[in-house]
Amino acid sequence: METTTKPAPSKKEMRRAAILDAAERLVIETGGEFEISQLAQAAEISNGLAYHYFGSKDGVVEAVIDRFYERYSAVMDKKADPEISWPVRERARLLETIAFLYSDPFAPVAFGALGHPRAIQKEHEVQREMMENAAHNVRSGQRRGQIPTEIDSALAGAAIIGAIRSTMMMAMRMNPRPDPDKVADQIWQLIEGAVSLRS
Repeated sequence: METTTKPAPSKKEMRRAAILDAAERLVIETGGEFEISQLAQAAEISNGLAYHYFGSKDGVVEAVIDRFYERYSAVMDKKADPEISWPVRERARLLETIAFLYSDPFAPVAFGALGHPRAIQKEHEVQREMMENAAHNVRSGQRRGQIPTEIDSALAGAAIIGAIRSTMMMAMRMNPRPDPDKVADQIWQLIEGAVSLRS
């Protein structure tokens, strides 16, 4: 069986990623209140090169936000083995999501601390897509007889995504942060209630 290897990133792609790494650190430190000159210094580039890649400071912040949500969506919307029972696979997905949000330093900033218009817009876009995917997941549980058919999949999907987001916003603000397994237990109880899960 042939395997396809992903081409190595170009110098331009690597430079752009390095600028975004520096920008992400600056956004975390400043809440988005930084100047292009600070980014240029942090990334060891010229001001002109930062403008060349992103056009403006807003363009930099938008790119950082988009990159975070790509990482987040990759975890939340990861394909799961359809042969695994719905509760087993979705609890595993929940644990992976919590682990990601706890480990990604940008997550607390993206989840409420950043008032940038693009952050708000991107959050709405991603949440809508996640709710649609969650509704699809609920329907898969219904087809397998593990979730009652009378449950409204769209409402249940919205409840699941809302529970994860709201609970994780609170958990990430707490010091010390609560144990991730305990957080998962509490969110899972909400999910079980939202879908009236059958054992």
